[in-house]
Amino acid sequence: TSSPSSSHAVGAMLLAGPGMLLQVFLIAGAVQVVLPYKWGLTESVMFGGILSATDPVAVIALLKDLGAMPDLTVLIEGESILNDGTSIVVYELCYAVMFEPDKASTYFGRGLQLVIGGPVLGVMFFGASYFWLSRTKDPQEQTIVTVSAAYLCYFVAEA
Repeated sequence: TSSPSSSHAVGAMLLAGPGMLLQVFLIAGAVQVVLPYKWGLTESVMFGGILSATDPVAVIALLKDLGAMPDLTVLIEGESILNDGTSIVVYELCYAVMFEPDKASTYFGRGLQLVIGGPVLGVMFFGASYFWLSRTKDPQEQTIVTVSAAYLCYFVAEA
């Protein structure tokens, strides 16, 4: 049998991956039909990706205020965080298609870099931070390590 946490992870990934992409393309289709802007498919998909991003902090606060069931809260928290990542991938790929059309062969590589490279980098920074944090009890040092690791991970990922 699967553990509750693994079923939450699978559910969150299904909602944030295929579920969010379905939402992106539904918004893109609606934009092309309803709005008078004459956007192409790429612009419409980018717009759908931007609108599909959620605010994880607001979602978590709302669930806490509503007193939602713990299983539902974990599922939606996970989906909300992963949803932002999917939105960034959609945006970055649409941006590349729109502004770097001569580099079409790199779209697949860029997609892999975002989808696989980002999580791998995050796990590496998590491991280093966890190693350091497990060896200190000083709250100030813990705060410095946590904030520094987050910013450093971001800067390395964007390089």
